[in-house]
Amino acid sequence: MRRHAGAVETLDGLLESPDPEAVVDILKDAAGKGAALVQGNHDEGVATPPEEFDSMWWSPVATDTMRYSRQRLRPDQLDFLKGLPATAAIDLGAGGRALLCHGAPQSNHEYLWPDLPEKALRTLLGDATREFDYLLVGHSHLQFTRRLPNLTIVNPGSVGQPRDGNPNAAYALIDTDEGSFSFHRVKYALEKTAHKIRERAMPHAERLVRVLRSGGGG
Repeated sequence: MRRHAGAVETLDGLLESPDPEAVVDILKDAAGKGAALVQGNHDEGVATPPEEFDSMWWSPVATDTMRYSRQRLRPDQLDFLKGLPATAAIDLGAGGRALLCHGAPQSNHEYLWPDLPEKALRTLLGDATREFDYLLVGHSHLQFTRRLPNLTIVNPGSVGQPRDGNPNAAYALIDTDEGSFSFHRVKYALEKTAHKIRERAMPHAERLVRVLRSGGGG
């Protein structure tokens, strides 16, 4: 049995990470080893040059924390984020083929909520998933599986900022022999992260700490 943990929401935790440069280096290393990574909306925002960044599309928290990350990243790290693809395809063995994206196949800013009406969902998917058995998404930070005729949508949740009231990091494992997914949660050094957020005077530090501790509140 082969089991894989895939990075679907690339740099999901970059928004509130006090160490964005370390996060990007980890992902660059993973990409060099063959991991399938896709660009998230915050990856896109951080990689956008300041003179081209339009803050009207972002909350003040997002705008300020992306500026923090942009200022800490090296030019090669920003280029890496800018060059990430919007989608990627992976082979799940017996499970078939999966399409990876952050929000929706056509846009990393769209949300595929677990309770989105099927008609609206089909409109967002279009023909992008026609040749795939699974669609692996992120963006909502919520773990869920949704089955449609000929397609299963899976969201592994968020490592850096869960939004379901559980502060533990969320991820999913793929069993490529059976073509199945399992959801998991794991504790991490949350208070160490909170300390770094305050120590480095991140923008909106107290709110970011509350969000981490509450699993999405704040």
